[in-house]
Parts: sequence; C-alpha cells; structure tokens
Amino acid sequence: MQTLFIKSIRLYCGRLQTLILCPEFFCVTKRGARSNLPASLREQAQSQTEKGRRRKSTFQADRSIKCLFLTILIYLTQIAFADVQGPSEGLPLYYWNEKWHGRIFENFGDIISLKLVERIVGGPVRIYKKGQKPPEKKLLAIGSLLYFANNNDVLWGTGTNGKFTNKKDFKFTSLDIRAIRGPLTRQFLWDTFQIQCPEIYGDPALLFPYFFPEFKRKDNPIFDYIIIPHYSEEDLFLKEEWDNVVYSTEPWNEILEKILNSRFVISSSLHGVILAEAYGIPARLLVVSKNEPLFKYYDYYLGTNRPHFQYATSVDEAMEMGGESPFDCDLKKLYEAFPFEFWPNVEFRKSTNLNVD
Repeated sequence: MQTLFIKSIRLYCGRLQTLILCPEFFCVTKRGARSNLPASLREQAQSQTEKGRRRKSTFQADRSIKCLFLTILIYLTQIAFADVQGPSEGLPLYYWNEKWHGRIFENFGDIISLKLVERIVGGPVRIYKKGQKPPEKKLLAIGSLLYFANNNDVLWGTGTNGKFTNKKDFKFTSLDIRAIRGPLTRQFLWDTFQIQCPEIYGDPALLFPYFFPEFKRKDNPIFDYIIIPHYSEEDLFLKEEWDNVVYSTEPWNEILEKILNSRFVISSSLHGVILAEAYGIPARLLVVSKNEPLFKYYDYYLGTNRPHFQYATSVDEAMEMGGESPFDCDLKKLYEAFPFEFWPNVEFRKSTNLNVD
C-alpha cells in the first residue's frame, strides 16, 4: 500500500511539473506583418508586445519558484518513504570490485554475483559501500569474500580463498551463514572461529541457467574450445599468441555467450569452470601459476562431491584430459537457503518452479 502511495505521489508530481513548466502562449504579431499596419495599430501592437514581455518575465520568475518548491516536495517525499521495501531495497550486496595493481575492472566471477541476486529479487539491489561506520549488515554471495565479512553479515554460497589464514586477519566473530561454497571453508570457520555452518554447499553461480533462460547452450558451437585465464594471468595468454582466449575482464554477458558457444572450456578462472559446468559444458581447471592458492578450487570441487578432481598444468594437457566429471550439488537446497526475508515485499520464485533436480 505504501509503495503504491509513493508511485501515485510521484505520478502526480510529474504531471504537476509538466503543467508548471509549460510555456505560456503569447499572441504577438510577427514583425514582418506588423510593418504593413497603420501607425495607430503598430503602436497598439508594440504596446501589447511590451506587456507580453513583462508578463513573460514575471511568469518565468514565478515558474522558478514553483520549480524549486516542486523539487523540494519530491525530495522530501523520497526521504520520507526511503525505508519502504521494494525490489531495490533489502540487504545491501557486497561483491569484489576494487583496484588491482592500479587497474579498475569488473571481474566475471564477481560481477555475476550482482547479476544473479538482482534476478532473484526481481530488480536492482543496493550495493554495499566499504568504509561505513558502523558497518551495515550485508550479503556476501558469489566469490571468495569471507575476508570482507563483518559481524552478523549474511553468507550465501561464498567462501575463502586461502590467502588469509590467521584469525586476526578477519573482522568478525559471528556470522549468519545460510550456505557455503564448500567443506573447506566450513571447516575453516569452525577451526578458527568456532562458527557453526550448515552443510549446504555449492556456488550460487550454478543457479544461472534457471534465472537466465535467455542464455542457452548452442546446438552447433563455433569454438572447439576457449581458454579463460584468471585476470592475474592475462599476460600469459596474450590474444596475439593464443587462439580463442577470453579474458575474465570482458563484459560478463559476452563471456557467458562465448562459453555457451564452445564445446569445451579450459579455465584458471574458477567461475569460467563453474558457469560452463552449470550449463553442462565440459570444463577443465587450468593451473599455470601460483597467483591463486588452490584452496578455493578444492573447496568448490569438494562442495560438488568430486574429491578426486584433477587439474591440468597446460592447455595441451587439458585438451588430452577433457572435462571433469559433472558436479553433484543440491541446487534446490542452495536456492532455498537464500535470505528471502530481507525482501519481504518480493514474490519469489518457488524452488519447485526452477526445474532443479
């Protein structure tokens, strides 16, 4: 009811603004036609023009005052109802989007967290801004984001990457955990913080096919294979030297389209592997540097019931090995663990309608 009231007010204000800004019509004789008038009529026309100019000046001043009043009215209305829930409200989401070695870019495995949560709640979500004091409770989903958690944050499918292992490296002592990427992160939370975690495993990116039906695996892929290096390894896979290289810093939808247009995906980007597997495309993890600890990869594969997974150390080896065995994960349970209660006015899709086995 409140949301409908706000929409009505904004619609009314928009119409009012249109009326206020509507220019006044002045019936002024054209100069060319005026020159043919008798002297007495020309004087009368000039007198009317001068009156029109004065009215226009007064009208413009009056219109400025009205516009100022209207702007204040709209602003105060938005402030008064800023706490009304809607698709764009709810829990703020944090995803990794920071400078790396002076570069600013959106990484595929991080931006898709925003895209998926937006699709689940049916609209834009608030983005958590670092540096808030006290920090606001936030949602951490896709990505290795445990390091960025604060007390009482909500975790849904995130994990840790093994770069930080000491308790003092973290800023929390308690968390609201709904699901976790894998058993290694779960064990780390218990061993280090004595924080209990439900045994609901899986990366939420595995839900992509059910929320983005517009992206479909191609019947006749144009790529026999593609290579998706981790963003820290792009210099090892220059496009001038390698065929079919896709950088994880390219637009997320273009990366996904290329994955879906491939028969096989070789990737050192974790979510290059995950999105391929989500759509049933064979994928093989590639490890060619020590830039990223293996922790997060083991975490994902163990969380999808593949303790004996193997990675390739070269593209040629990956081609010989082919794809890893399919993932085994309870996607229905993973979706149902989403913190729906923070968006009370959103009618969510039922898990039975996801066609998740």
